[in-house]
Amino acid sequence: QEQENRMAELSLYNAGPSTTAWLRCILYCEFDPHRGPRPVFQAPENLVSADTCDYLSDHLIASSELCGHLISVTAFGLRFVGHPEHIRDEHYERNQFMFNVCFVFDATTDVSAYQPIVKQVASDFRLMETQHRFLSSQSNHEQTQAIIQGIIHDINTLGQFSMPPTGVSDIPYFPKNNPEPIRLQQCLPRASIPEVRPHEVPVWVASKDSIKLADPLLLKLVSFFDGVSDIMTISIKSEMELEFVLAKVSWLLQREMEVVRMIDKIRLNNCYATTKKLRELLLDERLKDQCVRYCRASEDAPPPTIPRAFQFLCSLQHGKRPSEIASPESLKKNDNIDVIRLLTFGRVHRYLRRMHHWPIWTGPSQSSITASRKEPAASQGNNGKDLTAKLLSLCDGSRCYDAIACAIGLSIEEVENECTNGAHKEEIIIICRMSAAGSNPDNP
Repeated sequence: QEQENRMAELSLYNAGPSTTAWLRCILYCEFDPHRGPRPVFQAPENLVSADTCDYLSDHLIASSELCGHLISVTAFGLRFVGHPEHIRDEHYERNQFMFNVCFVFDATTDVSAYQPIVKQVASDFRLMETQHRFLSSQSNHEQTQAIIQGIIHDINTLGQFSMPPTGVSDIPYFPKNNPEPIRLQQCLPRASIPEVRPHEVPVWVASKDSIKLADPLLLKLVSFFDGVSDIMTISIKSEMELEFVLAKVSWLLQREMEVVRMIDKIRLNNCYATTKKLRELLLDERLKDQCVRYCRASEDAPPPTIPRAFQFLCSLQHGKRPSEIASPESLKKNDNIDVIRLLTFGRVHRYLRRMHHWPIWTGPSQSSITASRKEPAASQGNNGKDLTAKLLSLCDGSRCYDAIACAIGLSIEEVENECTNGAHKEEIIIICRMSAAGSNPDNP
């Protein structure tokens, strides 16, 4: 029970259909012999306006020459990907039936992983129609809508597609359990799986009921995912080998359904800036509720307000440090906001980017530094000179402050102070670079 409660606490959002999921909507369209191309229904409802559908009608139901091919159209901040189908048969009015199951994404989404699923959905729907006249029958429209809803649920929750989808049964032709679902992860390039580093912080982001961990070691490991501890710290606390922890976290990242996100160490002295995704917080009631619950400092005080939390996040423009904007004690006392947890929420949801610092040692004693690096760790101990030499040896431009601090067992503040105020500060060049929305500072 304690483990389940902890999972619920760490669940920043529930995996499932939402306005922030990669797949925003599925739009089912048909060509009506009297009204022309028209959307029949969409899941979730009302994401794509009627005006947008009218404007894109010739693309949602393409000409017969383009049917049977993947078609992608970007408009109004959305990307529509479909595989329109054209069936010729004297059974139909005008001797034809045209339909399209169109996947809708944000305009910037990389849709390559979804293309095999779009093709397979079109193929399965075509088979249902040619074999059983399923789609063209008005009596089946309610069940067709349920199929669409089940498909988007399975893709956004389970990361896979199979027929029949969850919650739907008795579909013509398809067995109750398709043994070979198409999994999103199988469609993703291996390079899309990020490298896991010891200084990164894993955050559990799935709902506690969305995944069952049968491995007792993995279950124990996940219990240390508190949104604060980096992987090196988790390895020490859990008494597990670092390589084992890295491998298990990497395995979690490769699951079809996203259960873990990696962020950097949250500090009040870090420099952050907002991303365009921050506006989603004001447009999604579910996200507002999650933000308020997650950053609430005390249950004994009224919950924080979204305008105040949003105002604080917006103040992080131009790389300002959180400690320079507002006192954490003041926010906790007056607004009941836990600043660290609010920053964690912002990084997990990719609302914030962080400025990383990459020190480069330019001093002359490279040979002595290299030698000190090769000494056994036991011989160095906590001797100041040896520790400084080891720190400088890691300032080669390939590691940020976080990585260096994790490698030699110092705090990030100590590494920063040594590089900016230490005896060798004149021989250290510091490269500053804003990270991508994710945790990996290597991403520009």
